[in-house]
Amino acid sequence: MGLRARLVEGFLTYRIRIARAVAVVGILIIAAQFVPVIPREVALRYDLGPAHASVAGLELVYQAGDEDLASARFDFREAGPRLVDHTVDLAPGHYDVRATLETPDGNLRFIRHFEAPAEGVVRLELFDVALARSAAPAGRLGQVACRAQPLNPTPAQTSLAWHLLGTLP
Repeated sequence: MGLRARLVEGFLTYRIRIARAVAVVGILIIAAQFVPVIPREVALRYDLGPAHASVAGLELVYQAGDEDLASARFDFREAGPRLVDHTVDLAPGHYDVRATLETPDGNLRFIRHFEAPAEGVVRLELFDVALARSAAPAGRLGQVACRAQPLNPTPAQTSLAWHLLGTLP
């Protein structure tokens, strides 16, 4: 019996096992293509800073590009807490969170950036906006640069402080 005949005989004997193995490998290859886009739980901690007692509410909108993906609203009956924890399911990528702090003096609006997934808790500071408000001209809020040092700076967490009266751009 020649080599070719033995290969054909072996194939015929084990073809069901070979077919199953090929199917499993194919499924694994296809699944590996989808794993990077499966949403994962991302834990975020917002630091409202030293003026947290004056915060009556917090609204968060998570965006990728121009698309709103998720949102959350926190109403504080009494004084706002220093830290607000929130978890959201997001696919890996770069995200913006647009936040609105409701205070007795009006709403403060701003944006923060982060990457998902992140190891551990992503900590985003919001208090530099509250501190910057006191540096704005009387009667009008304007753009003011961040002056506070970040709590845990990483390349994936950057800040762009902006707050305006009226609606978000």
